[in-house]
Amino acid sequence: MRRQRMLHRAWGVIGLSCCCVMTVGCGSRESRVPTFAAAGQVVTTEGVPVPHALIVLHAIEGQAESPRPRGTTDAEGRFQLTTYDTHDGAPAGEFVVTIEQWIRDNPNQPAKNHLPENLAKRDASGIRLSIAKGANVLEPILVR
Repeated sequence: MRRQRMLHRAWGVIGLSCCCVMTVGCGSRESRVPTFAAAGQVVTTEGVPVPHALIVLHAIEGQAESPRPRGTTDAEGRFQLTTYDTHDGAPAGEFVVTIEQWIRDNPNQPAKNHLPENLAKRDASGIRLSIAKGANVLEPILVR
C-alpha cells in the first residue's frame, strides 16, 4: 500500500512537471511581438564611428508591453537589433533610444561610460527612431 502511494506521488510529480514544461514552452513563442530586421550605425557629429556602444530601444507611450530591442556596435559603429533571437530585429513602432559606451581605461579601474550621461537616460537622450514593418536600414545615430 505504501509503495503504491509513492508510485502515485512520483507519477503525479512527473505529470505536473511535464505540464509546466509544456505550458512554459508553448506560451513563450505565442506572446512574442513580431519583429522586423533593423540595422544602423552610431557616429559622432564629426562622422567618427562609435565602437562598443550599447543601444537600447524603449517603446513610446501606448506600447508599454513592447520588449526592449538592443544592439552593440562593432568597430565601425554598426549594429543590428535583437529582441528575442540574435539579430531578429525589433517590433514596428516609435522608440526612444538610449546609448552607453562602457570601456575600462585601466584594467585596475571599473569601466566608465564614455558617452554623455544624458544619452543613457530614456527621458533625456532626445534620440527617437521608427521601426517599420519590413527590413529597416536606420539613419545614422549622431552623438556628442
